[in-house]
Amino acid sequence: MMGNILFQLNTVQLDRSGDGFKNYFAFAWQYKNEDGLFFRGMQYPYGDMLAYADGQPLMTMIFIGLKKIGIDLSGYELLIVQVLPILSISVGFYFLHKIMKHYQIPNWWSIITVTACVMLSPQIFRFNAHFALGYLFCFPSIWYLYIRYESNRMNDIAYSLLSSILLLLFAYLHPYHLLIGSSFLVGIFLIKLFYKKFQWPILLAGLLPIILYLLSNNLLDPYLDRPRNPWGAWQYKTEVGDLFPFYGWFAEVLSSINSLRQVYHEGYSYLGILMFLFPILFIYKKIKKEKAQSSDRAFPTAAILSALLVLLFSMGIHILITDHKILDWISTLKQFRALGRFAWPYYYVGFISLSIFAYRIIDNINNRITKIILFSFIICMWLIDGLYYTKSFRKNMNRYKADNELYENKAISNAIGTQINIEDFQAILPLPVSMEGAEKVTPADNWFTKTQGIPYAYQSGLPIIGAYMSRTSLSRILKQYQLGSSSYVDKEIINDLPNRKNVITLIAKDDAAIYNDIAQKSSFLGETKYINIYSTSIDSLSAVTYIKKDSLPQIEKPIYYNKYESNNDNGLYSKGSLYVDGNVILAEIEVAESQNDTITLSTWFRIDVDNSSVPKFNITLTDDKQNTISDIHYRDLDMKRMEVINNWVQIKRDLIIPPNSSKLKWTVSAEKLTMDHTLITSKNKLFWSELSNNYIVYNHFIAQLKQDNFDSEN
Repeated sequence: MMGNILFQLNTVQLDRSGDGFKNYFAFAWQYKNEDGLFFRGMQYPYGDMLAYADGQPLMTMIFIGLKKIGIDLSGYELLIVQVLPILSISVGFYFLHKIMKHYQIPNWWSIITVTACVMLSPQIFRFNAHFALGYLFCFPSIWYLYIRYESNRMNDIAYSLLSSILLLLFAYLHPYHLLIGSSFLVGIFLIKLFYKKFQWPILLAGLLPIILYLLSNNLLDPYLDRPRNPWGAWQYKTEVGDLFPFYGWFAEVLSSINSLRQVYHEGYSYLGILMFLFPILFIYKKIKKEKAQSSDRAFPTAAILSALLVLLFSMGIHILITDHKILDWISTLKQFRALGRFAWPYYYVGFISLSIFAYRIIDNINNRITKIILFSFIICMWLIDGLYYTKSFRKNMNRYKADNELYENKAISNAIGTQINIEDFQAILPLPVSMEGAEKVTPADNWFTKTQGIPYAYQSGLPIIGAYMSRTSLSRILKQYQLGSSSYVDKEIINDLPNRKNVITLIAKDDAAIYNDIAQKSSFLGETKYINIYSTSIDSLSAVTYIKKDSLPQIEKPIYYNKYESNNDNGLYSKGSLYVDGNVILAEIEVAESQNDTITLSTWFRIDVDNSSVPKFNITLTDDKQNTISDIHYRDLDMKRMEVINNWVQIKRDLIIPPNSSKLKWTVSAEKLTMDHTLITSKNKLFWSELSNNYIVYNHFIAQLKQDNFDSEN
């Protein structure tokens, strides 16, 4: 699966850019600085809970504890993060083998089955990204404890307490381990109700750890404004294509079917060749009318039914049958964004159960040669699937691997040299500021500033402004993003900084023109192949440009402007706003006179913790016969620089009107979103309009008017 890299896990990083790199940084920073459960490596000056950076709090605290008693593994952080999920295969193997033995399967078949099961596990693809999700023993251990309880080898109290403790500990590796295990146990409880059995220990084991986790998290979490309806509840679910392999013989034979997956997906849960053989074996059993032997009577029926229930949940059946309304009725369900992960119980229970069923059918066949052929065929197909699956993983791993970036990538350090004293700086400001984790708005950041900024943060000890996390505090991340907004915006974050030291600003050379104004008021420190490095003072970042009303030129007529005053709902320094819940037309205008000219379209939307969703925009240009000339789709991900005022964000786009264009239709699709100041102008024509609270719409910016009683920058 990994080749020689298996023996280079402290020198080869399996993910150079995405979640894996961030998760490695979170652990390494925490281990180096011994900050406990609060992570200060990002989102300066606020920081965030380590769990929201996928920092594996349980594992991190264990190694910090070992460090405090003299077992210092500094320099081996990458090895720790990458090798632990791989080592967890052996623990997962142990529990799955014990489950097989419970159903009286001989060692030889159990070992082969469990080897195939872990080799084809969907968690394998987590080994180079979501390390915390790669711990393969979490679900099998919960299933095994349930089996011990059902077979009267544990009493009610011991079972419920031990399962609850385990699930709570798993939550501090990654919360999804808790949610997956608990949903499986609650499913079993519901299945048992149909058999008129009220097994309260199973229900307690499923619900108590969730309650304890939520209580402890609420006590520890300092932020109350995390997004409560994160985007993606319908995007990352299990689909029918996820039940089949995306690689190997099956993908090649059925490559013409478009609905099949071509790559690994969140909901992937292929059960192997026995999924296809099961109908044949089942029909054979019915035809033969064989009676089960005493050893065959036990079968994981409740576990299978529960796994199927959880599979339906992972497919979003609760969302589908209620036409998405259940997400409003039970808002907590919106937090389960990666529904596809709930297919894991289906995978493990299904794989093991199919193997038990197949063994019992084949073992009862009298003809020895037939037995050998069937067992050999299954083993060969498992091997073929395993080879193709691990080949896919190896290809993915080799695509994203790199050197140990936190230690080896010294591009920024070398570019700056010894010309600065790191003590003179308080943080690193990568532009664009990353808002990953805000959920409600995620403008594009820059890959190079991230991949070079993170190593320099670790080496220098300077935290990063911005987030590569999840469900981050909306008010705080918006304040951080303001540092990249124009000088018309008053930077609220300045008052929250602990000192007036400069920041080291990183601007990708590709984005130099976009952030030229910030570069102009900064001191150049050096450059790498892709990044320019500056020293930026807090005074220059906090300077605000005001507009003097008396010096404004005559107002140019806009192509379109609406501040929705007739709607009688508070907007951004205005008396009205637009409420969007579905598809809404923002503007429908004639553009024949603007052919070959550039126009600018902008609008503002409000970020609400509870309701607002990410808006998606569409611009359609048609000729005088209503034939479509251009159809443009865009959203926040297409923007690199956006204005932020309080909890309002502006999205702006320039557009060249092609020849023969007659009409422009501008629409937005969103849920429960408040919008304001929809404006279209010719790019070279100035439009301004006075607002309340001494503000003004000025050339697609919202600025403050200069007062006569104080001095300010003009």
